Amino acid sequence: MAGFVLLTRADTIATYWNKVFPAWMLLCFGLAGAFVSSNIAMLRTPLLKPGVDVLESTALVGAIFNASLQIGSSVCLAIVTAITNRVNGSDISNFEGYKTSFWFVVGLAAFEVVLSLVSLRGNHHPPNTDDASDILEKGTETIDEKTT
Repeated sequence: MAGFVLLTRADTIATYWNKVFPAWMLLCFGLAGAFVSSNIAMLRTPLLKPGVDVLESTALVGAIFNASLQIGSSVCLAIVTAITNRVNGSDISNFEGYKTSFWFVVGLAAFEVVLSLVSLRGNHHPPNTDDASDILEKGTETIDEKTT
């Protein structure tokens, strides 16, 4: 989010090295960290529930995560492009449309942070190690049955 806030401060091409470049570096590291941590949070959730088939549920969770990432990225890109075009009109050298779009992304990211805090709270204790070994043994038996 800090990268997008920094991008809203860039008002001319001359501010590339002191505002735009650091913003993109922040965005690269921030998005990579967010992707990894959200993927881990989503994939470990089935392990916290008793009686869940880990092999089937992690594949489903991974598919849902990737589909939502692809669809969400496309929709957000379309909205940001529409905002930029609406504000700028035909003048692409006007930075006001870009600033407005970046403020939209900051607001969307803030909303997603609140949504994540509300939806991810709760009991996040790891499963009992005995239960985990039973799940892994069951999973390897299921794999052996499918390969024979």
